[in-house]
Amino acid sequence: MVAERKKKIVHRILGISLALGIHWITPAVLGPEPANSFLAGLGQAEAATTVDVRNFGAKGNGATNDTAAIQAAINSLPSTGGTVVIPPGTYGIDAIKSIRLRSNVILQMTPTTILGVIPNAAVHYEVLSIGGVSNVNINSGVLWGDRLTHKGTSGEHGFGVAILGANNVTVTGTVSNNMWGDGFYIGNGPTFGSSLKTRSTNIKLVDVSADNNRRQGISLISGQNIAILRPKLTNTNGKSPSAGIDVEPNSKGDVLQNISIVDAYTANNETAGISLSLGTLAGTSTPISITVTNHTDNGSKQGMVISGGSGIIPGSIVVNNPTWTNSKANALAVVAVDYRGFGTVINNPRVVNANTSAKGAAIAVYNYNTAVQLGNVAIYYPSITDNRTNKMTTAAFYVGTTVSAKPLQNITIVKPILNGINLGSTTTARVSY
Repeated sequence: MVAERKKKIVHRILGISLALGIHWITPAVLGPEPANSFLAGLGQAEAATTVDVRNFGAKGNGATNDTAAIQAAINSLPSTGGTVVIPPGTYGIDAIKSIRLRSNVILQMTPTTILGVIPNAAVHYEVLSIGGVSNVNINSGVLWGDRLTHKGTSGEHGFGVAILGANNVTVTGTVSNNMWGDGFYIGNGPTFGSSLKTRSTNIKLVDVSADNNRRQGISLISGQNIAILRPKLTNTNGKSPSAGIDVEPNSKGDVLQNISIVDAYTANNETAGISLSLGTLAGTSTPISITVTNHTDNGSKQGMVISGGSGIIPGSIVVNNPTWTNSKANALAVVAVDYRGFGTVINNPRVVNANTSAKGAAIAVYNYNTAVQLGNVAIYYPSITDNRTNKMTTAAFYVGTTVSAKPLQNITIVKPILNGINLGSTTTARVSY
C-alpha cells in the first residue's frame, strides 16, 4: 500500500533538482497564480514594512539553498513587524536550521510558492518554526517534505509547520505534504521538547491541507483556544499513529481547552481520520473541552477514535453531524473512557458502508482496561447504512466490556436509524426509540 502511494506521488513530480536532491511538484499542477488581493490591499504603513525575499538573495530556482536569504528577510523587519513576500518559485530549505518566524510577522506566499526540504537524516526538523512568538500569519504556500528522499530511517518528528508555545497564530491555505513526521504540529514551547512548557494559545489553522505525511496530518499536543477550520488531511501512513488529526497530549500537565475542529475532511489515513487519544491526561484537574463539527471521513481505518486511557479526565467531548464512509473497521470507536470523567456526546452521526476490511459493528463502545469503568457516552440519532450487496456491517453497535467487575455506566443510544442492519450487542446500553 505504501509503495503504491509513493508511486502515485512520483508520477505527480515534475523533476529532481540535481544540486539539492529535492523532489518538486510542478507549479503547473497547482494552476496559474491568482491575483494577490492580500498584497494589493496592504495599507501604506504595512507596505512600508514589506520585503521580498529575492532582494535578500533568494533564488527560488529549485537548485539553491534559500534558507539564509529568507531568514535574512524576516530578520530585517523592525520589532513592530511587517510582511515577508515569497513569490512563486521553488525554494530549497534546510529544515534542520528552519525558517524561524518572529513576532508580528506576516509570511505571504502564493499557491505556486514551494518550500522544499533539502533531504536530511535528522529525526527532527521544522520547515517553518513558530516558537515562543506572537501575532504571526502564514498565508498560502506549499511545503514539500523529504519523505521520498530522507537520508535516515529513524525518528518521526519532521514537521512542515511547528507552532510551539506561540500566541495569536493563523495559518491559512498552506499545503504541507510528504513530511518525515507531521504536516502541522501544535504544542508547548518555545522549542520542541522544551522544559519550559509555554502553551500555545489562540491558534487557527484555516483551509490547510496535508497529504502523505509519515506520522500525522495535524498533531495537537497541548493548547488553549485552538480552531482547525476546513482542513483536508489525506493518506497519512508509515509511522503510528498515522491519523489525519491526532489530538494526543504528551503529559498530564498538557491542556486541551476550547478546541474546535470544524468541517474537517479526512480520507485514506492508515488509522483514524480523527484520533482523540487522551490517556496521558489521566489524573489531571484541568477539564478538557473539545468540539468536532461536520467531520467527513472516507476510507480511513476508522472515522474517529476516542480513547481515555487508564484514569479519570474531567471535561467534555462533543461531536456534531459527522459522516463516516467506507471505514475499514468501525466508523467510530469509543475506548476505555471512564464514566467518572469527561462526557462524550455524538450527535447525528451518519455511517455508510463501514467495516470494509472485516465484518463487524459500525460503532463500537468498549473497555478492556481494568483501571477504567466505561461510561458517560451518549449517541443521538445515529444513522447506520450498509447498501452493499455483500454486507460487511453485521451490527450497528457493539457495546461491551471485558472487565466483568466494572459494569458499564450511562451508555445511551437515542433513536437509531438502522437501514437494514441489526441493532447489535447493546444489552448494557439504554436504547430509546
